[in-house]
Parts: sequence; C-alpha cells; structure tokens
Amino acid sequence: MITHDESLGKAEAVFRETLVFVDKAIESGELRVDEVERALFDKLLVIGHHLLHAVIVAAGDGDQGTTIEHDGKTLHRSEDQKTKAYRSIFGVLSVVRYVYASGQKKKAEWLPVDAKLGLPAGE
Repeated sequence: MITHDESLGKAEAVFRETLVFVDKAIESGELRVDEVERALFDKLLVIGHHLLHAVIVAAGDGDQGTTIEHDGKTLHRSEDQKTKAYRSIFGVLSVVRYVYASGQKKKAEWLPVDAKLGLPAGE
C-alpha cells in the first residue's frame, strides 16, 4: 500500500513536470492556449488524485481494537479490511479500512474511517 508521503511525492513530481511543460510551452510559443489548458487540466486531475489519496491513507485503517463499545452496543471488528470506492472529481479512490458490526456477516454499524473523512453512508 502506498503511504501518504509517497502520494505527496508523486503529486510533487507531477507538479514539477507541469511547471516544465508550461515553461516549454512559453519558450516554444508553438502550443495553442486550448492545448495548454487541456494538458494542464489533465495534470491537475492527476495531482488532485495523489493529494486526495494522501488524505485518505493518512486517516488510517480504522482499527480501534477487536471489540469496542459504540452507541451502547458491543461491536466487533471485521476480520479483514473492507474496501470502499470513493468517487471524487479526481477519479475513483479506494478506501481500505476496518469496520465494526454486532457480529460476522452482519451489516457494519460503525465505520471509523468513513466517519473521520465524512464519507457518504451506504455506498
């Protein structure tokens, strides 16, 4: 799994590539503004994806122990991490985390990472 520092590094690398691209476009004078704009937009989407990935990874995996008390109930951590697809303006990102339910094969009742990040429920 890629760490948040690695994601930040990737975003920085793409940003630096973008600066070089713009500098070359200025120097050459050959690229039309709409071509530059389209290329910038594509690169900014990649940068945003890496930065948002860093935020998601930094939120942790939601492990609060094998058993917790939440809203007056005893809940058990899932045996394996569960993956949720988050659709952002930068593309789809995977949120990998533990969830808590009253038992195995039961619907998750507490999703710490989802709550921390303010993710939409039920998706």
